Amino acid sequence: VKFPTEFTLKVIGTNDDTFLSDVLNVVGECADKPVSSIRHSVKETSSGAYLSVTVTCVFTSASQLYKTYECVGKDKRVKYVI
Repeated sequence: VKFPTEFTLKVIGTNDDTFLSDVLNVVGECADKPVSSIRHSVKETSSGAYLSVTVTCVFTSASQLYKTYECVGKDKRVKYVI
């Protein structure tokens, strides 16, 4: 992968009032981008227990991308980051 590059992450976790905004804030902080510039989509499971957040952002280096995976994964509500 050549950097900078646009990369898509999928974050699946427990659905609550702040999960989406918290994921976007962490990605924005790690990627050094304003949250408003991060494209995303959200799907809720049929039971409503989980959210799947697909996030697309420009990363400038592999270390920035790996840091984002690490930071997002630290949230106890996150079940998977792919």
